[in-house]
Amino acid sequence: MHFIDYLLIVFYILLAFLFSYLGRKNKKFSQIKIFLISFFLTPITAAFLIYYKKKEISRYNVYRYKCESCGFKFDEEHVYCPICEKEGRKAKLQAVAQIMT
Repeated sequence: MHFIDYLLIVFYILLAFLFSYLGRKNKKFSQIKIFLISFFLTPITAAFLIYYKKKEISRYNVYRYKCESCGFKFDEEHVYCPICEKEGRKAKLQAVAQIMT
């Protein structure tokens, strides 16, 4: 083997390490899996796995309190709606879960 062949092999392995380092925060594949994929299936395949993956949307519920009469939502828990109390009505608040992304 010639010197250029050894350089190409070292370059290939360095590319595999580079893509495994860049994909270390990937939630679908661990850093070792990305290294093995890039080593055995070419680093271009690992690049597609890292950069063209679908982003996962994290969703969580926030509980708010909604007035039954005026429809206004509050973050804090109240017994009666403060807006309706100013107008002389006593409307109870109900707890609702709002999906946040």
